[in-house]
Amino acid sequence: MKMPDCWGRNILGRWFRIVAPVAVVLALAAQSDSGPSKLAAGIAAYERKDYSAAIAALKGLDSRFPKLADYAAYYLAAALVESKAQNEVTAELAPVWSGPAPSPLVGKAALVAASGLIAANKPADAAALLIKHYDALPQPDGDAALAFAYESAADYTHAALSYQQVYYRYPDSDAAERAGASLASMRDKLGKDYPAVSYQTVLDRAARFLESRNYTRARAEYQGLEALLAGADLDLARVRIGSTDYLRGQTTAACQYLRTLQVSESEADAERLYYLAECAGRANNESERLEVIKHLGEKHEHSPWRFKALTSLAGRYLVANRVEEYEPLYEAAGKSFPAEPRAAAAHWRYVWAGYIRRNATAADRLREHLTLFGQQSTAAAALYFLGRLEEDARDYGAARVYFSKLVEQFPNYYYGLLGRKRLTGAVASAAPSQKALEFLRGLTFPAIRFSGRPYPSPETKLRIERAQLLRSAGLTDLAAAELRYGAKTGSQPTLIAMEMARQADSAFLGLRAMKSFAPEGLSVPIEPASGEYWQYLFPLPYKDDVVRTAKAQSLDPSLVAALIRQESEFNPRALSHAKAYGLTQVRPSTGRTLARKAGIRTFSSGMLYQPATNLRLGTLYLRMLLDEFDGHWEETLAAYNAGKSRAVSWKTWADFREPAEFVESIPFTETHDYVQAVMRNAELYRKIYGGRIQ
Repeated sequence: MKMPDCWGRNILGRWFRIVAPVAVVLALAAQSDSGPSKLAAGIAAYERKDYSAAIAALKGLDSRFPKLADYAAYYLAAALVESKAQNEVTAELAPVWSGPAPSPLVGKAALVAASGLIAANKPADAAALLIKHYDALPQPDGDAALAFAYESAADYTHAALSYQQVYYRYPDSDAAERAGASLASMRDKLGKDYPAVSYQTVLDRAARFLESRNYTRARAEYQGLEALLAGADLDLARVRIGSTDYLRGQTTAACQYLRTLQVSESEADAERLYYLAECAGRANNESERLEVIKHLGEKHEHSPWRFKALTSLAGRYLVANRVEEYEPLYEAAGKSFPAEPRAAAAHWRYVWAGYIRRNATAADRLREHLTLFGQQSTAAAALYFLGRLEEDARDYGAARVYFSKLVEQFPNYYYGLLGRKRLTGAVASAAPSQKALEFLRGLTFPAIRFSGRPYPSPETKLRIERAQLLRSAGLTDLAAAELRYGAKTGSQPTLIAMEMARQADSAFLGLRAMKSFAPEGLSVPIEPASGEYWQYLFPLPYKDDVVRTAKAQSLDPSLVAALIRQESEFNPRALSHAKAYGLTQVRPSTGRTLARKAGIRTFSSGMLYQPATNLRLGTLYLRMLLDEFDGHWEETLAAYNAGKSRAVSWKTWADFREPAEFVESIPFTETHDYVQAVMRNAELYRKIYGGRIQ
């Protein structure tokens, strides 16, 4: 049975695309008859659809060049399929299945092999092969290919099940549209034997549209389910019709619909009440919102929708600094729903409200937070401020215990760095408090990831060598994909991430690789032996421009580098959703004003992509803000991220005794984290580069 063009092009065609310009590959191939160059030449021939030349270049290359045998085999098989030599395909792909290291091509090769087997009229073998390598198949193409193999073998029941996988699990994909048409054919063939789909499955399909924010399509799906469902499933579908209206901005219609909707006492009703509370919030009807949340608590006390309602209203009070209103809401959310992913953040807001108002229960709240959420990132702040309270009470032994634990657990984080600075004088010389030590022994903190510098395993060495060979052949995207696969599936992702950074074409891409695949992150000690690791994680491109523009504005170059790392990750072409450009993320309107101040006569938005110009204007703006905030860096950074007027307002919220108290009081999570990150980055740049940033 011939694979229809629509399935063949979409399922198989994309996996054969070359990953370097053909001209580059041909030029490299012309220079050498080495294995990598022969591989590159074969791939280039395949790309220009000269399949006979591709076969000639790749045939036998797997045995002559075993380190990249799977790549040679994969592209050879692809060329054979296109040349209609289907009987040879499965045998040629043997190096992919049994290479010296797991191949990133296994799933794609299975699709190629299946195509060849189906064309050779062996669809049952194709299905068996796809099942064997199912976990490696790229989806939804893998399920689509499996469905077609079953259909070709006249196994319509299994074909229908696989088409259902595509249709219900990947509803936003092009493959889902084609699967829907194929399922209609399966229904006709199977009649009463067509495999039934559970109500949960059809609800999950609609929910996936909701998750992807395709609210119009989600609403249509839920509406279409009303005639099919009953009981709690029907209640959920009906509520979701209203919630999708709310989410797509149809607030009036959503409120009217949800207010009159009658459903059972179920999670669907809890969701209905949550969206009614949100409707009241959008209409600025605070009393109605409070009443609905109260009703939600009475009827569905333990529902996660109550957690969402509590934190949503608390967040509104938080940004208005209405402490008396948000404090009990965050307390209820944090204590009643400790398993919720955002429970630690909610409880911390309650804890902080007590601390910053110098409440007598502040220490008890901090200990409670460590007991409940010691494994969360907020534990670092709890340890720091618990230590600060003990310092104020002159219990230096207890302070030493808390600061020492902070430095041990979070050595290179904002609070870990602050804690290290507190371990001086009376605190450092005090005998550790046994009471504090006993308290900490009863807590569970995150596992310390760093376990010493690993030596590369044979698999890691081979993975890196394979990537280097691919890169030497001009196959840079394949080289990067090889390393990504190794980082995801191997046992030494940090070493692989370092190699990705080493091979990256820019510091920006190297930093991205380190952030994505180096799980030890900030837990690695800063010492000479780890210098390469830290310089990849905290790179310093454009150093001369950074230093020159920073010094021109009397700024610390380490802080400028720290800000750039957070703003753009050193990508000079960065463009944010707010239309901020370049290294320091300057908006064109701001850039135009700054350009006039800097004496730049002609200005255009595109100039902000030029590192030297962007740094000149960004550091000028930073200097202006720093002067306006009397040299207080935390306030300056808050203004840089969230706007000057907000930072000015936040300054008045309390009598802050140290900068960390201001930072912890910032109501915007993004800005709170941003300020901490830049201050941490600056300290790490100083440690990593010493006096070399000058």
